[in-house]
Amino acid sequence: MIPLRLVDFVQCVLQRPQIYTAHGTYDEVVAFIEGYHVGHQRTQTQRVEFGAWLQARLGEGQGRWLVRFRQGFSNDSTALSGLADAYNAFLQQRPDLAS
Repeated sequence: MIPLRLVDFVQCVLQRPQIYTAHGTYDEVVAFIEGYHVGHQRTQTQRVEFGAWLQARLGEGQGRWLVRFRQGFSNDSTALSGLADAYNAFLQQRPDLAS
């Protein structure tokens, strides 16, 4: 029997971006997640907290943090994988959110 684990919306999108976007590109996925949060101000995800956490790791810089994060990768696939890894690391640091 496979144990179930809780995943939040951002994890779902990052695990299977082609289900939620036309092509699964980094920019499409980021736009989808950001648009979802703008339209649904009460979500179960931790997008704002994750943004602050990731910005602290990226350091000082200009521009949107998700765009700056993408610049560290050679292609969309590795950028999305890196973003998923970062989001999961963020959740693991928060015992109240870890699944």
